[in-house]
Amino acid sequence: MDIIIRKATSYETVEEFENLISSNKIKVDDILKVKIYYETQKGLPDYDCSLEKYPVIMDTIDEGKIYLFCLSAGYGGSGPTDLLKILNLAGFNFEKDLIIRKRDIVDITISK
Repeated sequence: MDIIIRKATSYETVEEFENLISSNKIKVDDILKVKIYYETQKGLPDYDCSLEKYPVIMDTIDEGKIYLFCLSAGYGGSGPTDLLKILNLAGFNFEKDLIIRKRDIVDITISK
């Protein structure tokens, strides 16, 4: 089952992700990997873009996906900081620098 989290701020995205975990709609152990793609010069894609263009996409054990819109990477702002929170909530082990290190394009996949 796919889950789409499209909020206006990264803070609201974290809040919704936490709510979905606490209500068992998202099971942390079912999340297998996350794909992060963000171009700092371009910013977020259009709000009504296709799901495949969302900056954060998680794969789950049932072959579903969790699409997260208002998150970013490649600098030290609130979007990357909130992405770090979500990755920690989801149980990923990773180097914080992968998300907040300054660069033009972030294109990474992290598996559990």
